[in-house]
Amino acid sequence: MICLFLTLFYNIKKRLFVTFGLVERFRILISNREAFSFLCIGVAMCLLFGVTLTLLTLKQGITAGHIYAVITYLWTFAISLDDAPRLVEELSKLKDIGKRVEV
Repeated sequence: MICLFLTLFYNIKKRLFVTFGLVERFRILISNREAFSFLCIGVAMCLLFGVTLTLLTLKQGITAGHIYAVITYLWTFAISLDDAPRLVEELSKLKDIGKRVEV
């Protein structure tokens, strides 16, 4: 009787470790994907700021006020892009829920 109990306990424990190991791997993959998307957005914004500053400084008749206004606008745009990966994830969750609810 005790041997049967120990065998069942071992099998359940083994399955739990396999299941939670799989969940852990999925979470790591999702985290890596989100980190990569933040990296891509950051690199794109660095390039955008660099090109913008280069073009504005090389153009004649541009004052410091013009540069400040453009950089402020770009900064607010960049801050709004920080939420893009989360928005894409929430959109995919909504689509998944929509498929499950649909009969």
